[in-house]
Amino acid sequence: MDYSKLAEGVEHLRRNEALSEIIEGIKFDALSIFQNPHSTPEQILEAHKSIQAVGTLTDAFDAATAEAKIKNRES
Repeated sequence: MDYSKLAEGVEHLRRNEALSEIIEGIKFDALSIFQNPHSTPEQILEAHKSIQAVGTLTDAFDAATAEAKIKNRES
């Protein structure tokens, strides 16, 4: 796998305005549910899953970037 190309792709995604807006929208929607005292347990669970998914995506981006840096240092 070409880690430098993967890292470049990740950086491109991080700069992508549409993706950033979507992620921020997911976070905003979840926060609204968490702050609403009338939210159902099901809504809270779904919001929690959404936040976890965003976190997983962010972690994968970070891991790809870190792996590329490590591979570059080894070369």
